Amino acid sequence: MKALFTRVLLLLLGSFTVVAIIAVLLFHWVSHEIGPGDLHLDKFSRHIASELVWEHEHGDLERFNQRLRRRHNVESWIIDEDNQSINSQSPPADILEAIESYPTVVFPQQDGSGDRRFIFAHEVRGDRQDYRVIIASRGPQKPSRNRFVYFWLPVFVFIVGVLSASILLGFWVLRPVRAIRKSTSALSEDNLEVKVPATITRRNDAFGELGREFNRMTERVSQTVSNQNQLLRDVSHELRSPLARIQVAASLSEQKTGKSAELLRIQDEVERLNNLIEDLMRLSRLKNEGHVNMKKMDLMPLIETLVEDANYEFQQHQRQATLSGPEGLRIFGHRELLSGMYENVIRNGLRYTPDGGSVRVECRLDEKWAIVSIADNGPGVDETDIERIFEPFFRADKARDISSGHHGIGLALSKAIADLHGGQINAENLPSGGLRVTIKIPSSTARD
Repeated sequence: MKALFTRVLLLLLGSFTVVAIIAVLLFHWVSHEIGPGDLHLDKFSRHIASELVWEHEHGDLERFNQRLRRRHNVESWIIDEDNQSINSQSPPADILEAIESYPTVVFPQQDGSGDRRFIFAHEVRGDRQDYRVIIASRGPQKPSRNRFVYFWLPVFVFIVGVLSASILLGFWVLRPVRAIRKSTSALSEDNLEVKVPATITRRNDAFGELGREFNRMTERVSQTVSNQNQLLRDVSHELRSPLARIQVAASLSEQKTGKSAELLRIQDEVERLNNLIEDLMRLSRLKNEGHVNMKKMDLMPLIETLVEDANYEFQQHQRQATLSGPEGLRIFGHRELLSGMYENVIRNGLRYTPDGGSVRVECRLDEKWAIVSIADNGPGVDETDIERIFEPFFRADKARDISSGHHGIGLALSKAIADLHGGQINAENLPSGGLRVTIKIPSSTARD
């Protein structure tokens, strides 16, 4: 991390130094000499006019004029109140003609080459009398540099340079951060094959080290999950044989001694364990399969059949599921898998609904999704546990405990089936009480 901080600091200092040097050189170039033809022409000429009058009345006018010609390449004339030139020579006729129309302002006179001569005429009050002072460039000059070139251009170059350096620095820093964040997001969605790109892991800085550590972590997690699934399959296979023998022994005992409460309990528990093993095997297969054969199907008839079957089973408890939704909800899917998913959630809602209660099954089409929501009026789930109810064997102990007689793998199976179809499943507590599970499967129009 210290190496990264040092690199960023050196890059910032280097960028600012280079930009500052360029801006200073540019500023020096545009402001090398200020005189006629530069920024403060009018102000400069007024100052020179006052100096000329003072030199005429109190100093050496000729020497001052020589200095003006030598330093600034300008000529000057002083006209007294009698309209007589104090200089040895009078102003040229074209200059006198020009200042007749523009007596006190800067007048850029164009010649045939497109260059300009600058002529200034100012009224100056002296100690003895009032004068008119004329100042003109001795020959054609290049166009003057304006205020933008003189001041704002270096500032503009400095700002652009700093912004460019900041953008490059931001790109250099954010590029690996975005790549690692993208990989982390994919891992959080159970994509155990995700890797940080090699362009990041090859770096010899903190980002490269972080990327390499992330890839090693995903490899270990992937291996752990793979071992866990293999263990689950092996244990399930090993349990089937003794359970089958127990079931046969219970049947033989029933034939010899007749039915008893103990034998019925043994048979029920064996059947429950067989169902658990079957669900575990099915969950393992779903997680290992990346694709299943899907066909276009109408969703509403499937849901109607599942609701009717569930109502028949729970009618003795006076619990009922109601169905609403439009016809023509078509999706791409595996009929048997989807049937098991929806049936599991509908029966789960009826199982936790109190006697005399109902479960609302609502179907609708929302843009690219065919949405089925199942809402019960049972005890709901603690908010701290609601994100975990789709994990295998997880139970929300306070509200939906083991007394229901189920092993807590049904919702995990439902999530695996939804994921396999490119869908989503989530749960939320209702304000009025109860739990609503929403299942989204891509509609056939979204797949076309």
